[in-house]
Amino acid sequence: MGYKMRFKYYLRLKMDPDILRNKIRSKIEEKNLSVRQAAIASGISGGTLQNFLAGLTKSPTLDTIAALAKTLDCDLIELIGGSDTVTNSRDYKLPWDSAIFLEASKYVIQLQNDANVLLPSEEAILIIKEIYYYSRAKGKNEIDKNFAEWVFNKSARL
Repeated sequence: MGYKMRFKYYLRLKMDPDILRNKIRSKIEEKNLSVRQAAIASGISGGTLQNFLAGLTKSPTLDTIAALAKTLDCDLIELIGGSDTVTNSRDYKLPWDSAIFLEASKYVIQLQNDANVLLPSEEAILIIKEIYYYSRAKGKNEIDKNFAEWVFNKSARL
């Protein structure tokens, strides 16, 4: 299973589609766009976005969400991340694993250094959380570095 498919599967497990719908609607309103205008500017079909916002489809693909984020001048993590969309440690059923969280933190720092970028702390923390939860959900005892790089690059728009 490719990383995009794994992440889509992960989103379906962890994300409430109603929250994503509300975030997208809010961002569209902030930009004073119609749903059709937002879809066209994102390069997606108007039907795809309208069906999702109407609740006819459960979740758009990650590529669709990324295209919308770009059009709406926000980060992918802003749309899909945060404590209201991703299970937080209080609700997470597996025991806390500080070693994996620390490894994810160190790797995000390394990725920032390698890319010569410094993300805002809130965004870096959201990326670390995504990597941590993905690793824990997959039952891994270490982070998936390919997934981590993919999330980082999408979030940092590299």
